Amino acid sequence: MKYSLKVEKYIEELEKVIHSASLIKNVFRPRWVAIKLLESDSDVVNKVFMMGNEGKRILEKASEIKKRMEKELGDPEVAIANARYALIKEIVSKTVKGIGRLTASDLLDKVLLDKFLGIPVFLTLLWWLLQFAFTISTPFCNFLGDLFAYLGEKLTGVTGQPFIDYLLFGEYGVIQGVGVILSFVPLIMALYFALSLFEDSGYMARAAFVMDRVMRKVGLSGRTILPLIMGVGCNVPAEYATRIIPDENDRMIAILTNPLIMCGARLVFFSAIAAAFFGAYAGDVILSLYILGIVLVFIVAIMLRKTLFRGRVSPFMIEFPVYQKPSLRVAVVRMWDRGSLFFKKAGTIILAGLIIIGVLTITDATTFTFTPEPQNAIICAIGKFFQPVFSPLNWDWRLVVAAIFGFVAKEIVLGASAMLYGVGEEEIAGKMASLYNPVDMYGYMAFIQIYIPCIVTIGAIKQETGSWKWTGFAVIYGIILAYLVNWLILVMGHVLVR
Repeated sequence: MKYSLKVEKYIEELEKVIHSASLIKNVFRPRWVAIKLLESDSDVVNKVFMMGNEGKRILEKASEIKKRMEKELGDPEVAIANARYALIKEIVSKTVKGIGRLTASDLLDKVLLDKFLGIPVFLTLLWWLLQFAFTISTPFCNFLGDLFAYLGEKLTGVTGQPFIDYLLFGEYGVIQGVGVILSFVPLIMALYFALSLFEDSGYMARAAFVMDRVMRKVGLSGRTILPLIMGVGCNVPAEYATRIIPDENDRMIAILTNPLIMCGARLVFFSAIAAAFFGAYAGDVILSLYILGIVLVFIVAIMLRKTLFRGRVSPFMIEFPVYQKPSLRVAVVRMWDRGSLFFKKAGTIILAGLIIIGVLTITDATTFTFTPEPQNAIICAIGKFFQPVFSPLNWDWRLVVAAIFGFVAKEIVLGASAMLYGVGEEEIAGKMASLYNPVDMYGYMAFIQIYIPCIVTIGAIKQETGSWKWTGFAVIYGIILAYLVNWLILVMGHVLVR
């Protein structure tokens, strides 16, 4: 199988060099190795590198040939791909008879991949997805919230031990916190179900292609869109998904910017707050936070590309699947697989975090004895110690504490808030709405959206970067960026409200 002469001359030149290396010649086909090296295939590059001096000599020659090829034909990987598709087209034209008709997929792509309509359609579909998740999950969320409130009320006093009883079943107890979190499981499940339908329909691959046009302009590889879309569910698997990005600079930028995408864990808190402060516009507010995360990804990516990770953005190629009717069975299975991780997290990290918060909430800061008043407890002392730092953002000590414990898991922010305010799911919205104004709370949501990712995500960043330096950088820049964005929202928001 031969490509165009312009491409073949570079393949044959490198193939001759590989032929002279007996070790490589005896293990791999020289032409295949030549093509893979010109395409910068990381696995083949590593295998050749491990073959000693002969391998290093071949890699040096491959680098020199690629530079000449890039000057004439552009990116070698794209040039070879174009040559491959040109050959396919030529073969098809000689073997397939008849006039090709436009398929339904072709007609849909003319609209969904349009240069001007593609991104607005993508954002509209994302908005519909969020509205669907909110609408279908609301009755189930209300039922679970009422159930845990009833359980907490009926179990009060069952142990006969004031400390344990108040810790588990009191108005600042663990049952209240866990109940608030689990009451939003239907919303998470609905979101995962809708995402699964989109994936199964074949549209997600198109969304990646549409966003690639924008992402390349800000220094991001189109491959980055796939981890970003996964980040809507959870940032942890999204961090691991950055392994599909072959270029190390592109991959590092994707790793460091991915936590800015809103995950399902943050959605638990945001959905309750948005419903309390913005009512019928809750879905629009949530969408605005998604868009805020995407915009910040672009801004941070530009800054990283121009400073710490300079270089050319690697090319992005993707095969489009045919549009198909989504399978409800597959969507339900995927929904459960992803949503079940939330239950595991709720039974381990989140529960442990809520117990710690509960103990600190009912332990007096001076006598270290039981107290039913959180304003006298250790938790209040912690919040008031850090409050001066956040006073420009109009935070009280409760908001400070909830944000601090959100470091463990973002789901804890809502559960901690319920425990700190001493209310259940059916009251947390009204309670917070009576204490704060919409502008301040939108700024707080933006902070929670941007600042330190959960501890599990931090572990994933450490594993993928292999460095505490870059892990610390991700944490520190996230806190600084969150603070600045929160402050800007307050300044602009209060000016517009006047």
